Amino acid sequence: MKKKKIIIKTERLILTPLDRSYLDTFDAYSRDEENSKYLLVSKNRTREDSYYYLYMDEKAWLQNPPINLDFAIIFENIHVGSISLHIYDDLKLEIGWIIDRNHQRKGIAYEAAKALIEYMRNLGHNHFIAHTDTRNYPSYHLMEKLGFKRTNISERVYPDERGIKEEYEYELIYN
Repeated sequence: MKKKKIIIKTERLILTPLDRSYLDTFDAYSRDEENSKYLLVSKNRTREDSYYYLYMDEKAWLQNPPINLDFAIIFENIHVGSISLHIYDDLKLEIGWIIDRNHQRKGIAYEAAKALIEYMRNLGHNHFIAHTDTRNYPSYHLMEKLGFKRTNISERVYPDERGIKEEYEYELIYN
């Protein structure tokens, strides 16, 4: 039996499950060096790695219950990024995003994150976390704009020559 597809719509965006149909655009923005310099994946990825990542995303959507949900962000009928949610023991949800640098500074990540948080709140979730490299001002500024509070500074271990850096942890809890 096929699971119901989750689609979240806002005034300007559509969030839909990220799958292999988005390979070209996903591969372009996720392997762009400037765009992905703070991602916790190897900088030495290939198109085949992107394909495998999307294949695993499709499988994750079929888990019951799902624990990793990646959404493609569609803006003006163009796939411009993705937003992910990792569910820890059904209590805490970690959110993260990446937007194609050609579409940054348009409020897309904010709108997508706000919509996804609201969707999950309507399902009864009220505890969200996010992590970012301490040098990634746009990301932690967005977290703060969304109402997240910085709760920790720790090590961020990159799997390549970037080595060990510092990262911020942010938390958003609704009562």
